[in-house]
Amino acid sequence: MGKTSKSEPLGILTFILVMLFLSVMPVVRAQLRPPTELDLSPPTFTVSSGGNVTLTATLTSNGNPLEGKVVAFTATNGSASPNSGTTDSDGKVSVTYTAPEVSAQTSVTVTASTDPIGYQASSAISSGTIEVTQLLAPTDDAHVAEGYPGNNYSDTALYLQSYTADYKNERIFLKFDLSSIPSNAEIVQAKLHLYSWKGRYANVVAQCRAVQDDTWGETTLTWNSQPAYGEVLDTVLLQELAAENKWHSWDVTSFVRNQFKGDKVASLALRAEVEGASGQYSFESKEWVDATLHPNLEVIISYTEYPRLPTDLDLTPSTFTVSSENSLTLTVTLTSDDTPLAGKTILFTAILGSVSPNTGTTDSEGKVSVTYTAPKISVRTSATVNASFAGDLEYKASNASSSGTVEARPALPAVVTITTGGAAFSIPETIKDDVSNFAVTIPAEIQNLLPVPVPTTGFLLVNKENLSLVLAQESDKGLASVEGWPITPNITLGGFDLGVIVAKSVSFTQEGTTASIGVIIANPEYYELELVKIDATRRHVSILYDPDDGSGIEFPVTAGYLVENPVSAPELVKAAIRRGKELLLNSGRDIVQGILIKEQTRLPVFDFETDYWIDSPAVTNGIVLLPGSRILRLLENVVPEAGELIQVEANLPVLYDVKTDLKSEPVSSVQEIKQSPDVYRDKVVELTVYGYQGTISIQEYIEAATGGEVKILIDVRLEGMITWNTLSVPPEREELLIAAGASSVEQDTVFETQLAEFRLVGRVVSTKTIDESLPEALALIIFEEEKLRDVTLEELVMERIEENLAELNWTLTNFTEEAIPQIPVTSPSSVVYPVRPVVIQTPDEIPQIRISVRVEVHVEVVTPELPLRLKIDNSKISEVFVDLKQQMEDVRVIAEKLAEKPPELPEPPGLVWAYHEININVPEEAIENAEINFWVLKEWLATQGASKESIRLLRFHEGGWKELPTEILGENATHVSYRARTPGFSVFAIAAPPAGINMMLIGAFIVAIIAVIAFVALKKR
Repeated sequence: MGKTSKSEPLGILTFILVMLFLSVMPVVRAQLRPPTELDLSPPTFTVSSGGNVTLTATLTSNGNPLEGKVVAFTATNGSASPNSGTTDSDGKVSVTYTAPEVSAQTSVTVTASTDPIGYQASSAISSGTIEVTQLLAPTDDAHVAEGYPGNNYSDTALYLQSYTADYKNERIFLKFDLSSIPSNAEIVQAKLHLYSWKGRYANVVAQCRAVQDDTWGETTLTWNSQPAYGEVLDTVLLQELAAENKWHSWDVTSFVRNQFKGDKVASLALRAEVEGASGQYSFESKEWVDATLHPNLEVIISYTEYPRLPTDLDLTPSTFTVSSENSLTLTVTLTSDDTPLAGKTILFTAILGSVSPNTGTTDSEGKVSVTYTAPKISVRTSATVNASFAGDLEYKASNASSSGTVEARPALPAVVTITTGGAAFSIPETIKDDVSNFAVTIPAEIQNLLPVPVPTTGFLLVNKENLSLVLAQESDKGLASVEGWPITPNITLGGFDLGVIVAKSVSFTQEGTTASIGVIIANPEYYELELVKIDATRRHVSILYDPDDGSGIEFPVTAGYLVENPVSAPELVKAAIRRGKELLLNSGRDIVQGILIKEQTRLPVFDFETDYWIDSPAVTNGIVLLPGSRILRLLENVVPEAGELIQVEANLPVLYDVKTDLKSEPVSSVQEIKQSPDVYRDKVVELTVYGYQGTISIQEYIEAATGGEVKILIDVRLEGMITWNTLSVPPEREELLIAAGASSVEQDTVFETQLAEFRLVGRVVSTKTIDESLPEALALIIFEEEKLRDVTLEELVMERIEENLAELNWTLTNFTEEAIPQIPVTSPSSVVYPVRPVVIQTPDEIPQIRISVRVEVHVEVVTPELPLRLKIDNSKISEVFVDLKQQMEDVRVIAEKLAEKPPELPEPPGLVWAYHEININVPEEAIENAEINFWVLKEWLATQGASKESIRLLRFHEGGWKELPTEILGENATHVSYRARTPGFSVFAIAAPPAGINMMLIGAFIVAIIAVIAFVALKKR
């Protein structure tokens, strides 16, 4: 053998190492990508058609979360958003899955997948079901109270109570119409949902029970008339406090399923499982302002997947010819496979002209008819009427149309220029579209004869010979001089035939001839259609016609009087607050005249301009109109509400306002007014101020407070403003001046605020002329307002200003009982004749209250340390004291003067001085001590022959009158004051009970009678 070299062992070793590396390399490569686990939760889910659900993917490797890795999401039906995401430090990423709109129950799979660098790929799925869900609102909901068996309760709250005092047991009834559910559907599940906003006193097991009788109605339901209820469908435990501000649900599937197969109406009742115990729970009703909290019946439906059936829509006649301004009947027929479809809604639209009504429901033959009316036109024109069925879950949509021709024969005029003049009137908003439509339909052959384009706007021109429409680029009111071209045909507006003039040039005069009210009234024919200038007191109200019907027609009507020697200044803002709701709901001339106070010598005035409610010296330029004149009748015809509001009187001319300038005295600042009250009181002034303004739409307020059930056509905007003149430091109360007004300014929200510098014109008055509840000071009634610029304030200054505006808001919103949260309010320290509840936080904020008949006070928190102390003026009960054993929330006190005994109560013993009713929503066992102070007139005691010591306060309780411990507190020259302690509250009578029977006197009386009889008998003998 040869010698082995020293390198040979090293080579062999190298070879072995290389081969070993190559053999293990695939294993090493595999181990470089660790495995991953991907979890998608929830693994299964259920979602409503069109609804969404959150899904969360968790990525780990060997149990450790992986951060910063991309996970992609896909869905077999619907969509995941976002479709990819990056894991966080917990290895998680969430997405929102949104289901599509489906017509039947549908399955879906959402897949999450990842292939991160350095790690193995993995995926996970979540399987879901898309259900067709319908949320049905109740057609009727109300509650009944055993304590008031004849009363109906269908307001904004539903009460379920197990109790023995006051209202006693209360039950809730709801009714649902199931007819909107497709007839071939199967009800998978039905749940009743109610939102609870208050729970107190004790836990209650609430039963939902079946009601077979569907004839009851929410506005007539009482405890005495409540329908019988049957089987218990489901129960829910309502827990005190824990039940507040949350939804509660009862499963009513079996009953609703059976009702759906029957008359498709489901009535349900809620009551306590054990009644007569203790517990009260309050739920929102369908009348509550927040629609998202209304009761509902959630119905999940399922039916076999099928294609929606096709429909055919036929409109006859398919072609038509109609004369200008004439009408004809069109009939649509909806079928599916030649079978008529009843109860389906058809929408109609017209290209040129109008269709009435524009929607209709098919009858048993699948038919619905409408009337098409052609417009007034000057040339033969084509028109089209379209009918459409939108489709539903069972049937596909379909459309039909009818084409027609509208005939007209215009006469070609001679092109001559004329010059004319007269009184000019702005075109009312209600006929602007008629004028515009007429202008665009003037035949081309006529337009071609004119040297100018035909304007689509203009004004009305009136003189003693003619009533004309002037189509002009310039439009104003006053006296007008017109040069232009008369054209044919005429136009009909408000039932009057008007000639038409296309203007070449126009000039207006708005300064009239000086005249007086008395001279115009004495010589109305002389001043007819003349422009006059009158220096007199201007007194008017201004409303906004605002039907909110989508027509876009909104316009103000301002109406009132000019008076030379006003008797007194009417309290306009107070009238707007007190009678604003009445004015809006009735809008009659009697109310307007009552607010304005008719003077013996007066000249009615009106216009269609936005304005404030005014009582101010002014210089008014206007056109004199005679009662019954053509232009006055035309304006009354074309302006809704104008006929009622314009103060037309048989023996008085009327002034159409052209231009008015208020007469005012300039003032440098708020301080100047406040420092010289005797100088400026009742003067009309002009000044520049900083102001924080809150404006309230009475129309929007009433509609919001009634849940949209009360719809009114007109509006008045109430304005409250806190004004001052220094921005740099917080103003003291004596540096602030309250300003308030009423106007026809348009506002489509309940409440708006702005902080700005304003120029104001108004009358300086006492705050009591706005509302008696305001602290005695000077105030400004706004007659004219101009915003100059926006300003900003420091937070401290703003807080002080907001506090003052909240107090003013309270008085401005005292036109209705309903309170809504959009407007910040603070009760004044003294409240006079409140219409709606006084809402405060603690008892020490309770104001002195002067009532007319009834007052309601809400206190958020009452504690043993801060008991109730309610002081009342203008009432024989002067004070109510209530000490509680424990803290109570949302304590409500209602005190009412009764003109007579409630008819359902028995007569109390003795002579009655007065009846009152006081109710507090606090159980008697929670009352530590309760006292009532009252007074009795000495003259009444003398007249009735009653002593002051005999007076007692009686309380009606448990079917009879109970005498309460009563003591005399003191007396003066006219009355005696008393205090009585009571264990609880209800109806009270202040009375002098009958004295006890004196047996000795009765015995002596009997002896005397016997003696007389004996004496008579002896005489006879």
